Amino acid sequence: MKTLRTLLLFLTQYDAVTFHGLVSALRTTENAMKTGGWMLLDSAETLFLTAETRLTGSKMDSTPKKPKLQNFYIEENPKWLALSDILREIKENISPDSFPTEKILILTSDSRTARQLEEYLSTGAQKLLRKLFNKSVALTDKFGRLDNGEGEVFQEDRPRKNKGGVGKKVQQK
Repeated sequence: MKTLRTLLLFLTQYDAVTFHGLVSALRTTENAMKTGGWMLLDSAETLFLTAETRLTGSKMDSTPKKPKLQNFYIEENPKWLALSDILREIKENISPDSFPTEKILILTSDSRTARQLEEYLSTGAQKLLRKLFNKSVALTDKFGRLDNGEGEVFQEDRPRKNKGGVGKKVQQK
């Protein structure tokens, strides 16, 4: 029950990519036995498939082939959409003549959420989610890597070459 309560909290707290990573970690045999066996039930399989569907936008079959990456539309966090609506409404209500410009304060529960919201507001949901995808889920090589929506892989997602040997700093240009 503790695991289910935690998953319920994470469902509303985290984005689809992070939630999928957490749910996927539960799929191990060791975790299945720790949870009293509920993860062996059909309803647990529904949980795993739904978490995957939130990433791919469509139900995945169990075949090992990779889905077409250009068709990915990762589900946006509903809280992000609500925040965007609120910010849009605030901007509409602010007088364009006001000086100095109005500032909006957004409070978060932790620094991780603050960084994520900052990136969401500056780059947009799909770019942020694709970046998160490439950093976590794509590493399993089940899906492959996603581009940034403009046909290129994110700069920070590209492998870095260390020509100077192990332990030396790599200077980026």
